[in-house]
Amino acid sequence: MSKRCNLAELDKVKEQWGRAYQPASIREQQAWEHDFANAYGDVSYLQVSTTSSGNNIHNMLTVRVMMGVEGSNFEGIQMDIEKVWSSDLAQGLSAHHAFLNTREGFDFQFLALNALNVYISGTVTVQKKSR
Repeated sequence: MSKRCNLAELDKVKEQWGRAYQPASIREQQAWEHDFANAYGDVSYLQVSTTSSGNNIHNMLTVRVMMGVEGSNFEGIQMDIEKVWSSDLAQGLSAHHAFLNTREGFDFQFLALNALNVYISGTVTVQKKSR
């Protein structure tokens, strides 16, 4: 289960984990990248447009998603993004996440720590469908 928090809390945990634990290797980041693309690609109204890994230790993974419908309910979409993260991707891990609303949609920032004390961090950017 993942704990929903505000951005300041997430940044504080990220800083603490960065000092205490090992960041995910490039190979582990690439595996996460694949898992994110599959998990969010299974949500019918979302289209995964790009994924990238290895950015930096504070944002190791970036996933860009386009909403496949216009006039979407952001709150409902955030609930779905959170559900996939908590019940699928972060299951069995110590995890935290936060949302940041943007002009074009929102960012879902996440952080997870496994039993081997290796952590992953990143952002899923969800944008409105282009016209």
